[in-house]
Amino acid sequence: MTDQLRQLAHAELHARPFPRFDADWPILLMCVQTSPDQLAAVWAWLQLNIPPLPPKPTAGAWTLQSGQLDLRVEQHTEFLAISWRAPGGTELAPDWLAAAPMDILVLTHFVATDAAALAAHGASSSSLLGGTLQVATDFAIDPQGLCQWRYAFTQPQTPDSRGRAMQMLMEVETYRVLSLIQMDKVRAAHPALQAIAKAKRGDSDPTELALLERNEHELDALWQSLNWRVSACRAYHDLVFQRLLDLDDQRLGELPSVTEFLRRRMTPAIATSETVMRRHQELAQSISRRANLVRTRLQLNLETQNSALLSSLKQTAQRQIRLQSTVEGLSTVAISYYALGLLSAAIAPWVDKANAGLVKTALVPLVIGAVWLTLQRIKRKLDT
Repeated sequence: MTDQLRQLAHAELHARPFPRFDADWPILLMCVQTSPDQLAAVWAWLQLNIPPLPPKPTAGAWTLQSGQLDLRVEQHTEFLAISWRAPGGTELAPDWLAAAPMDILVLTHFVATDAAALAAHGASSSSLLGGTLQVATDFAIDPQGLCQWRYAFTQPQTPDSRGRAMQMLMEVETYRVLSLIQMDKVRAAHPALQAIAKAKRGDSDPTELALLERNEHELDALWQSLNWRVSACRAYHDLVFQRLLDLDDQRLGELPSVTEFLRRRMTPAIATSETVMRRHQELAQSISRRANLVRTRLQLNLETQNSALLSSLKQTAQRQIRLQSTVEGLSTVAISYYALGLLSAAIAPWVDKANAGLVKTALVPLVIGAVWLTLQRIKRKLDT
Protein backbone atom coordinates (compact mmCIF):
# COMPACT_ATOMS: atom_id res chain seq x y z
CA MET A 1 0.00 0.00 0.00
CA THR A 2 2.84 2.40 0.87
CA ASP A 3 4.53 1.73 -2.47
CA GLN A 4 1.26 2.38 -4.31
CA LEU A 5 0.82 5.76 -2.60
CA ARG A 6 4.40 6.69 -3.48
CA GLN A 7 3.86 5.76 -7.11
CA LEU A 8 0.64 7.80 -7.25
CA ALA A 9 2.44 10.80 -5.77
CA HIS A 10 5.18 10.56 -8.41
CA ALA A 11 2.67 9.95 -11.21
CA GLU A 12 0.79 13.13 -10.32
CA LEU A 13 3.84 15.20 -11.30
CA HIS A 14 3.76 13.66 -14.79
CA ALA A 15 -0.01 13.48 -15.29
CA ARG A 16 -0.09 16.44 -17.71
CA PRO A 17 3.35 16.91 -19.31
CA PHE A 18 4.02 19.76 -21.71
CA PRO A 19 3.25 18.86 -25.33
CA ARG A 20 5.79 18.95 -28.19
CA PHE A 21 4.72 21.09 -31.16
CA ASP A 22 6.78 20.77 -34.35
CA ALA A 23 5.20 23.70 -36.21
CA ASP A 24 3.07 26.81 -35.72
CA TRP A 25 -0.22 25.19 -36.65
CA PRO A 26 -3.58 26.70 -35.69
CA ILE A 27 -4.83 25.39 -32.34
CA LEU A 28 -8.48 24.99 -31.38
CA LEU A 29 -8.99 24.80 -27.62
CA MET A 30 -12.26 23.58 -26.10
CA CYS A 31 -13.04 23.05 -22.41
CA VAL A 32 -16.19 21.14 -21.49
CA GLN A 33 -17.63 21.20 -18.00
CA THR A 34 -17.76 17.78 -16.33
CA SER A 35 -18.87 16.19 -13.08
CA PRO A 36 -18.42 12.64 -11.76
CA ASP A 37 -21.92 11.63 -12.80
CA GLN A 38 -21.70 13.26 -16.26
CA LEU A 39 -18.15 12.31 -17.25
CA ALA A 40 -19.25 9.19 -19.14
CA ALA A 41 -21.87 11.14 -21.11
CA VAL A 42 -19.36 13.88 -22.00
CA TRP A 43 -16.81 11.27 -23.09
CA ALA A 44 -19.37 9.50 -25.29
CA TRP A 45 -20.29 12.84 -26.86
CA LEU A 46 -16.61 13.59 -27.58
CA GLN A 47 -16.19 10.21 -29.25
CA LEU A 48 -18.84 11.19 -31.82
CA ASN A 49 -16.45 13.76 -33.30
CA ILE A 50 -13.11 12.41 -32.06
CA PRO A 51 -12.96 8.75 -33.13
CA PRO A 52 -9.37 8.12 -31.88
CA LEU A 53 -10.39 8.63 -28.24
CA PRO A 54 -10.00 5.58 -25.98
CA PRO A 55 -13.20 3.89 -24.77
CA LYS A 56 -12.95 5.34 -21.27
CA PRO A 57 -11.51 8.57 -19.83
CA THR A 58 -7.89 8.39 -18.78
CA ALA A 59 -6.41 10.28 -15.86
CA GLY A 60 -4.16 13.22 -16.69
CA ALA A 61 -3.53 13.84 -20.38
CA TRP A 62 -4.15 11.68 -23.43
CA THR A 63 -2.26 12.65 -26.62
CA LEU A 64 -2.49 11.58 -30.24
CA GLN A 65 0.18 12.92 -32.60
CA SER A 66 0.42 12.26 -36.32
CA GLY A 67 1.73 14.06 -39.33
CA GLN A 68 -1.51 15.94 -39.93
CA LEU A 69 -3.18 16.06 -36.50
CA ASP A 70 -2.16 16.62 -32.90
CA LEU A 71 -4.94 15.90 -30.41
CA ARG A 72 -4.63 16.33 -26.64
CA VAL A 73 -7.24 15.70 -23.95
CA GLU A 74 -6.63 16.72 -20.33
CA GLN A 75 -8.90 15.71 -17.47
CA HIS A 76 -9.27 18.30 -14.71
CA THR A 77 -11.47 18.43 -11.63
CA GLU A 78 -14.43 20.23 -13.21
CA PHE A 79 -13.67 20.26 -16.93
CA LEU A 80 -12.06 18.42 -19.84
CA ALA A 81 -9.64 20.43 -21.98
CA ILE A 82 -9.35 19.32 -25.63
CA SER A 83 -6.91 20.90 -28.09
CA TRP A 84 -6.68 20.20 -31.82
CA ARG A 85 -3.69 21.13 -34.00
CA ALA A 86 -3.78 20.67 -37.75
CA PRO A 87 -1.96 22.45 -40.61
CA GLY A 88 -5.21 23.72 -42.10
CA GLY A 89 -6.99 24.36 -38.82
CA THR A 90 -9.97 22.53 -37.31
CA GLU A 91 -13.67 23.22 -37.66
CA LEU A 92 -16.33 21.81 -35.33
CA ALA A 93 -19.85 21.06 -36.51
CA PRO A 94 -22.35 23.50 -34.91
CA ASP A 95 -24.93 20.75 -34.39
CA TRP A 96 -22.34 18.63 -32.58
CA LEU A 97 -21.46 21.53 -30.27
CA ALA A 98 -25.15 22.17 -29.62
CA ALA A 99 -25.60 18.55 -28.53
CA ALA A 100 -23.02 18.81 -25.72
CA PRO A 101 -24.41 17.23 -22.52
CA MET A 102 -22.63 19.85 -20.39
CA ASP A 103 -21.68 23.50 -20.88
CA ILE A 104 -18.79 24.37 -23.18
CA LEU A 105 -16.76 26.77 -21.07
CA VAL A 106 -13.94 27.63 -23.46
CA LEU A 107 -13.87 27.69 -27.25
CA THR A 108 -10.80 29.56 -28.46
CA HIS A 109 -8.74 29.66 -31.65
CA PHE A 110 -4.97 30.31 -31.57
CA VAL A 111 -3.71 31.33 -35.02
CA ALA A 112 -0.12 32.01 -36.05
CA THR A 113 0.25 35.47 -37.60
CA ASP A 114 3.04 37.67 -38.85
CA ALA A 115 4.45 39.70 -35.95
CA ALA A 116 4.04 42.98 -37.83
CA ALA A 117 0.27 42.42 -38.12
CA LEU A 118 -0.44 41.54 -34.50
CA ALA A 119 -1.57 45.02 -33.43
CA ALA A 120 -4.50 44.86 -35.84
CA HIS A 121 -5.96 41.76 -34.18
CA GLY A 122 -6.73 42.74 -30.61
CA ALA A 123 -7.40 45.14 -27.79
CA SER A 124 -4.28 43.96 -25.96
CA SER A 125 -0.88 42.75 -27.07
CA SER A 126 2.11 41.38 -25.21
CA SER A 127 5.69 40.37 -25.62
CA LEU A 128 6.33 37.11 -23.82
CA LEU A 129 9.43 35.14 -22.87
CA GLY A 130 11.77 38.02 -23.44
CA GLY A 131 10.30 38.89 -26.84
CA THR A 132 10.45 35.33 -28.16
CA LEU A 133 6.65 35.10 -28.38
CA GLN A 134 4.26 37.91 -29.24
CA VAL A 135 0.48 37.67 -28.84
CA ALA A 136 -2.62 39.81 -29.37
CA THR A 137 -6.30 39.28 -28.49
CA ASP A 138 -9.48 41.20 -27.76
CA PHE A 139 -11.02 38.47 -25.53
CA ALA A 140 -14.24 38.76 -27.53
CA ILE A 141 -16.41 36.09 -29.19
CA ASP A 142 -16.62 36.31 -32.97
CA PRO A 143 -19.71 35.44 -35.07
CA GLN A 144 -18.58 31.78 -35.19
CA GLY A 145 -18.62 31.66 -31.36
CA LEU A 146 -14.83 31.59 -31.04
CA CYS A 147 -12.45 33.77 -29.07
CA GLN A 148 -9.40 34.59 -31.20
CA TRP A 149 -5.74 34.78 -30.15
CA ARG A 150 -3.00 35.67 -32.62
CA TYR A 151 0.56 34.67 -31.89
CA ALA A 152 3.97 34.90 -33.52
CA PHE A 153 7.34 33.42 -32.56
CA THR A 154 10.14 35.86 -33.38
CA GLN A 155 12.87 33.23 -33.08
CA PRO A 156 13.11 29.58 -34.15
CA GLN A 157 11.76 27.22 -31.51
CA THR A 158 12.36 23.63 -30.58
CA PRO A 159 9.25 21.43 -30.30
CA ASP A 160 9.60 21.40 -26.52
CA SER A 161 9.92 25.17 -26.08
CA ARG A 162 7.07 25.83 -28.54
CA GLY A 163 4.85 23.32 -26.72
CA ARG A 164 5.59 24.79 -23.27
CA ALA A 165 4.88 28.34 -24.43
CA MET A 166 1.61 27.48 -26.16
CA GLN A 167 0.47 25.28 -23.26
CA MET A 168 0.91 28.14 -20.78
CA LEU A 169 -0.87 30.48 -23.18
CA MET A 170 -3.82 28.08 -23.39
CA GLU A 171 -3.86 27.84 -19.60
CA VAL A 172 -4.12 31.63 -19.37
CA GLU A 173 -7.18 31.53 -21.61
CA THR A 174 -8.75 28.57 -19.78
CA TYR A 175 -8.27 29.94 -16.28
CA ARG A 176 -9.36 33.41 -17.42
CA VAL A 177 -12.79 32.08 -18.39
CA LEU A 178 -13.12 29.79 -15.37
CA SER A 179 -12.31 32.62 -12.97
CA LEU A 180 -15.42 34.50 -14.15
CA ILE A 181 -17.81 31.55 -14.35
CA GLN A 182 -21.15 32.16 -12.54
CA MET A 183 -20.42 35.77 -11.70
CA ASP A 184 -24.11 36.37 -12.43
CA LYS A 185 -24.98 34.27 -9.36
CA VAL A 186 -22.61 36.34 -7.25
CA ARG A 187 -24.19 39.58 -8.46
CA ALA A 188 -27.68 38.15 -7.86
CA ALA A 189 -26.70 37.30 -4.26
CA HIS A 190 -26.14 40.96 -3.37
CA PRO A 191 -29.84 42.01 -3.58
CA ALA A 192 -30.78 38.89 -1.64
CA LEU A 193 -28.35 39.84 1.13
CA GLN A 194 -29.70 43.39 1.17
CA ALA A 195 -33.26 42.10 1.48
CA ILE A 196 -32.28 39.92 4.44
CA ALA A 197 -30.43 42.81 6.10
CA LYS A 198 -33.45 45.11 5.75
CA ALA A 199 -36.05 42.53 6.81
CA LYS A 200 -38.50 43.85 9.44
CA ARG A 201 -38.45 42.46 12.93
CA GLY A 202 -41.31 40.46 14.38
CA ASP A 203 -43.92 41.86 16.77
CA SER A 204 -43.02 39.30 19.43
CA ASP A 205 -40.04 37.21 20.41
CA PRO A 206 -41.43 33.95 18.92
CA THR A 207 -42.21 35.73 15.63
CA GLU A 208 -38.80 37.40 15.67
CA LEU A 209 -37.06 34.07 16.26
CA ALA A 210 -38.99 32.42 13.41
CA LEU A 211 -37.94 35.22 11.02
CA LEU A 212 -34.30 35.02 12.12
CA GLU A 213 -34.21 31.23 11.71
CA ARG A 214 -35.66 31.59 8.21
CA ASN A 215 -32.94 34.16 7.41
CA GLU A 216 -30.32 31.74 8.72
CA HIS A 217 -31.62 29.02 6.36
CA GLU A 218 -31.55 31.47 3.41
CA LEU A 219 -27.99 32.52 4.21
CA ASP A 220 -26.90 28.90 4.53
CA ALA A 221 -28.38 28.12 1.10
CA LEU A 222 -26.50 31.09 -0.40
CA TRP A 223 -23.29 29.93 1.27
CA GLN A 224 -23.65 26.41 -0.08
CA SER A 225 -24.22 27.68 -3.63
CA LEU A 226 -21.49 30.36 -3.71
CA ASN A 227 -18.66 29.55 -1.31
CA TRP A 228 -16.94 26.87 -3.38
CA ARG A 229 -17.45 28.81 -6.63
CA VAL A 230 -15.99 32.05 -5.23
CA SER A 231 -13.00 30.17 -3.81
CA ALA A 232 -12.45 28.43 -7.16
CA CYS A 233 -12.70 31.74 -9.03
CA ARG A 234 -10.05 33.27 -6.79
CA ALA A 235 -7.78 30.25 -7.34
CA TYR A 236 -8.22 30.44 -11.13
CA HIS A 237 -7.67 34.22 -11.04
CA ASP A 238 -4.36 33.73 -9.24
CA LEU A 239 -3.32 31.03 -11.72
CA VAL A 240 -3.92 33.39 -14.65
CA PHE A 241 -1.54 35.98 -13.33
CA GLN A 242 0.97 33.37 -12.19
CA ARG A 243 1.11 32.01 -15.77
CA LEU A 244 1.50 35.53 -17.16
CA LEU A 245 4.30 36.13 -14.67
CA ASP A 246 5.96 32.90 -15.78
CA LEU A 247 5.64 34.07 -19.38
CA ASP A 248 7.29 37.41 -18.46
CA ASP A 249 4.40 39.39 -19.94
CA GLN A 250 5.44 42.85 -21.17
CA ARG A 251 3.58 45.52 -23.11
CA LEU A 252 3.99 45.37 -26.88
CA GLY A 253 3.45 48.71 -28.60
CA GLU A 254 0.75 51.16 -27.52
CA LEU A 255 -1.91 48.61 -26.57
CA PRO A 256 -2.16 47.43 -22.95
CA SER A 257 -0.50 44.14 -22.19
CA VAL A 258 -2.57 41.04 -21.54
CA THR A 259 -1.77 41.37 -17.83
CA GLU A 260 -2.85 45.01 -17.74
CA PHE A 261 -6.04 44.29 -19.67
CA LEU A 262 -7.05 41.34 -17.49
CA ARG A 263 -6.09 42.99 -14.22
CA ARG A 264 -8.31 45.94 -15.06
CA ARG A 265 -11.27 43.76 -16.13
CA MET A 266 -10.99 40.59 -14.01
CA THR A 267 -9.73 41.72 -10.62
CA PRO A 268 -12.72 43.98 -9.81
CA ALA A 269 -15.10 41.09 -10.49
CA ILE A 270 -13.16 38.80 -8.17
CA ALA A 271 -13.00 41.54 -5.53
CA THR A 272 -16.78 42.00 -5.83
CA SER A 273 -17.41 38.30 -5.28
CA GLU A 274 -15.20 38.28 -2.21
CA THR A 275 -16.95 41.41 -0.90
CA VAL A 276 -20.29 39.64 -1.29
CA MET A 277 -18.99 36.67 0.70
CA ARG A 278 -17.63 38.95 3.43
CA ARG A 279 -21.00 40.69 3.57
CA HIS A 280 -22.61 37.26 3.83
CA GLN A 281 -20.39 36.28 6.76
CA GLU A 282 -20.99 39.57 8.58
CA LEU A 283 -24.74 39.29 8.09
CA ALA A 284 -24.73 35.64 9.18
CA GLN A 285 -22.84 36.55 12.36
CA SER A 286 -25.21 39.45 13.08
CA ILE A 287 -28.32 37.31 12.59
CA SER A 288 -26.83 34.51 14.68
CA ARG A 289 -26.16 36.96 17.55
CA ARG A 290 -29.70 38.36 17.31
CA ALA A 291 -31.18 34.86 17.23
CA ASN A 292 -29.16 33.84 20.28
CA LEU A 293 -30.30 36.98 22.10
CA VAL A 294 -33.95 36.26 21.32
CA ARG A 295 -33.53 32.61 22.36
CA THR A 296 -31.96 33.75 25.66
CA ARG A 297 -34.80 36.20 26.24
CA LEU A 298 -37.38 33.51 25.54
CA GLN A 299 -35.58 31.14 27.89
CA LEU A 300 -35.52 33.75 30.66
CA ASN A 301 -39.21 34.47 30.15
CA LEU A 302 -39.96 30.75 30.29
CA GLU A 303 -37.92 30.37 33.47
CA THR A 304 -39.72 33.36 35.01
CA GLN A 305 -43.09 31.86 34.09
CA ASN A 306 -42.05 28.50 35.50
CA SER A 307 -40.85 30.16 38.71
CA ALA A 308 -44.13 32.05 39.06
CA LEU A 309 -46.06 28.85 38.39
CA LEU A 310 -44.05 26.94 40.99
CA SER A 311 -44.60 29.74 43.51
CA SER A 312 -48.32 29.69 42.78
CA LEU A 313 -48.44 25.92 43.14
CA LYS A 314 -46.53 26.14 46.42
CA GLN A 315 -48.96 28.71 47.80
CA THR A 316 -51.90 26.58 46.65
CA ALA A 317 -50.39 23.54 48.33
CA GLN A 318 -49.89 25.49 51.56
CA ARG A 319 -53.50 26.67 51.47
CA GLN A 320 -54.65 23.13 50.86
CA ILE A 321 -52.59 21.91 53.83
CA ARG A 322 -54.07 24.59 56.08
CA LEU A 323 -57.55 23.82 54.80
CA GLN A 324 -56.93 20.11 55.34
CA SER A 325 -55.77 20.77 58.91
CA THR A 326 -58.85 22.87 59.56
CA VAL A 327 -61.10 20.20 58.11
CA GLU A 328 -59.37 17.55 60.20
CA GLY A 329 -59.89 19.63 63.34
CA LEU A 330 -63.54 20.25 62.57
CA SER A 331 -64.01 16.61 61.66
CA THR A 332 -62.50 15.56 64.99
CA VAL A 333 -64.82 17.85 66.91
CA ALA A 334 -67.91 16.83 64.92
CA ILE A 335 -67.21 13.12 65.12
CA SER A 336 -66.33 13.40 68.83
CA TYR A 337 -69.59 15.24 69.51
CA TYR A 338 -71.71 12.59 67.83
CA ALA A 339 -69.66 9.76 69.32
CA LEU A 340 -70.01 11.25 72.82
CA GLY A 341 -73.78 11.52 72.34
CA LEU A 342 -74.02 7.92 71.22
CA LEU A 343 -71.76 6.72 74.01
CA SER A 344 -73.69 8.70 76.68
CA ALA A 345 -76.94 7.25 75.49
CA ALA A 346 -75.42 3.77 75.52
CA ILE A 347 -74.18 3.95 79.16
CA ALA A 348 -77.07 5.99 80.55
CA PRO A 349 -78.97 2.92 81.90
CA TRP A 350 -75.93 1.86 83.96
CA VAL A 351 -74.99 5.27 85.37
CA ASP A 352 -76.65 7.06 88.28
CA LYS A 353 -78.43 10.18 87.15
CA ALA A 354 -76.70 12.18 89.85
CA ASN A 355 -73.31 11.23 88.41
CA ALA A 356 -74.26 11.31 84.68
CA GLY A 357 -72.77 14.77 84.13
CA LEU A 358 -69.46 13.82 85.72
CA VAL A 359 -69.24 10.62 83.68
CA LYS A 360 -70.03 12.47 80.49
CA THR A 361 -67.38 15.10 81.25
CA ALA A 362 -64.82 12.40 81.93
CA LEU A 363 -65.59 10.71 78.61
CA VAL A 364 -64.98 13.90 76.53
CA PRO A 365 -61.14 13.76 76.42
CA LEU A 366 -61.21 10.02 75.94
CA VAL A 367 -63.58 10.24 72.97
CA ILE A 368 -61.70 13.16 71.35
CA GLY A 369 -58.37 11.34 71.75
CA ALA A 370 -59.77 8.14 70.30
CA VAL A 371 -61.31 9.97 67.32
CA TRP A 372 -58.08 11.91 66.63
CA LEU A 373 -55.96 8.78 66.74
CA THR A 374 -58.36 6.98 64.42
CA LEU A 375 -58.28 9.85 61.86
CA GLN A 376 -54.45 9.97 61.95
CA ARG A 377 -54.26 6.24 61.28
CA ILE A 378 -56.63 6.57 58.33
CA LYS A 379 -54.56 9.51 56.97
CA ARG A 380 -51.30 7.52 57.16
CA LYS A 381 -52.87 4.64 55.29
CA LEU A 382 -54.09 6.98 52.56
CA ASP A 383 -50.64 8.60 52.26
CA THR A 384 -48.96 5.24 51.73
